[in-house]
Amino acid sequence: MSRFILCLVILMLSSQVLAANFEANSLFNSTVQFNDQNSALFALSQQQGHVQLVAFVYTHCTSVCPIIVADLKRLDGMLSRALKNKVQFLLVSLDPENDSAKTMKSFLQEHGIASTRWHFVRGNNDDTRELALLFDVRYRQDAGEIAHSNMISVLDTHGVLVYQRKGNDSLEAVIGAITQALTQAP
Repeated sequence: MSRFILCLVILMLSSQVLAANFEANSLFNSTVQFNDQNSALFALSQQQGHVQLVAFVYTHCTSVCPIIVADLKRLDGMLSRALKNKVQFLLVSLDPENDSAKTMKSFLQEHGIASTRWHFVRGNNDDTRELALLFDVRYRQDAGEIAHSNMISVLDTHGVLVYQRKGNDSLEAVIGAITQALTQAP
């Protein structure tokens, strides 16, 4: 019995040490978990060591979401081969009730996205709201549509938010933020 208690104490301490490795302002500290387009569990911290481009969209959006995804694809095309291996893309569904894994996978296929560096995730409404707040993304239901922020966020390799492209700001500024985040990475 004492070995069991000792093992529990060691396990608890080691998990606290691992959690403490993230900077205080790292979004990797978030315990929110989602499911991706393949129905696999997904947490932001899984992408540690990569710069992440993050956007909040939903599959049946006909206004700003296609523009956000097109801009992300353009950014992907602007990355050098060396940078491509260090950058991941994350789309977070703002409509988890209607965006199933199958729907999200179809959405990626319809937009010509087949790379394993792209993840489309959904959680429950509370988890989605929590993550949106962490990224300062605002959204609300509005006559069958979801009105939301038009934003692409850049997380550095430690999960710290280092840049947000709002609206039609230049894509070159995003590339600059990616490059800077990678040059400052250990």
